[in-house]
Amino acid sequence: MKVVACMTVMWVLASTAGAAAQDTKPAQATADALIQAIVAKNFDAFKALCASKVQEEHAKNPKNCKITRWWDSAQKELTEHKATWVYKAVKSNYPKNVTLTYTRSTDSGETAVDIGVILEGDKWLVDSAGSL
Repeated sequence: MKVVACMTVMWVLASTAGAAAQDTKPAQATADALIQAIVAKNFDAFKALCASKVQEEHAKNPKNCKITRWWDSAQKELTEHKATWVYKAVKSNYPKNVTLTYTRSTDSGETAVDIGVILEGDKWLVDSAGSL
């Protein structure tokens, strides 16, 4: 029995160790473009980088949706606190779903901000942006 359990564990470890991690550069490029749109104050570019379900939410209720909240929060940080965002690391890397951590620096200090990016068809789009 111990041999079967040990062999099963070894098989699972071997099968997961051989799996190649997905390239996160395209997801990071999308998140970087989102930050650039914030800094450039280009709302249309910002919105275009968001996932379709987030855009649908915006179409139904533009005054109270994720896109508006993310945009307003980021613009406030940028204007009132001179915010800058710098890529820090990949927080999670799942098939078709990557979470990237950015450091937001303001006049009052630094904080980590996670941006979730998902693969829709052949495009990486922002699905979550926490408190930009």
